[in-house]
Amino acid sequence: MQIAVYWTNPNEGVLGVVHALRAMGIPFFVTPMTSCQIFRTLFRWDSLFEEDSGLYEFPVTIDDSDSPPLTQRVEQALEVVRANAENGAPNVILIHTNESQGKLLAEEALLRGLPPGVVATDMESFARFWRARDRLRWTAHTAKDPSSMDLDVTSDEAIDGLTIEFQREIADLKGNAKLLPDRRRILLPSLESGGHIHIHIHFHS
Repeated sequence: MQIAVYWTNPNEGVLGVVHALRAMGIPFFVTPMTSCQIFRTLFRWDSLFEEDSGLYEFPVTIDDSDSPPLTQRVEQALEVVRANAENGAPNVILIHTNESQGKLLAEEALLRGLPPGVVATDMESFARFWRARDRLRWTAHTAKDPSSMDLDVTSDEAIDGLTIEFQREIADLKGNAKLLPDRRRILLPSLESGGHIHIHIHFHS
């Protein structure tokens, strides 16, 4: 799989770039944050096409080419990461490999300073996870008992680490899913392409 980097003026020619990437079969591309200020995560370009475009864009959150140098912005960058973590949003950090000393120190400091529960991953793994998450099909069925429900999830693509959050506290569940300690989230098992899981959930009254 390929990931393209689109780094010209975000207000000029983006539609042409999107069409070109689609024609070349490149499913993911990266742009500066200024191209879409309202988005903070991967999103799908479907408004341009009558069918599923298959194109996803990564808005870059932190760019090492901005001023001042990244070595002087580590704490500021970590504040952004912490704020996004509170909202469940990822961060895309762009570090150019044109200088090996200061940038390496800045990257190491960023990794050491990540808040609890936030992990670093590569772009391709994240892209594949987000696309699979975006294409999930799920149905919630309410039962006669208002404290219970059934959840069916089908994945078109392989996915691992999918978590589903509920507003109500969960008392118990049946099915191949793990109830997390906060009792409001469940962790689904790894699903293969076309995989399906059925879960019965009972909430506290």
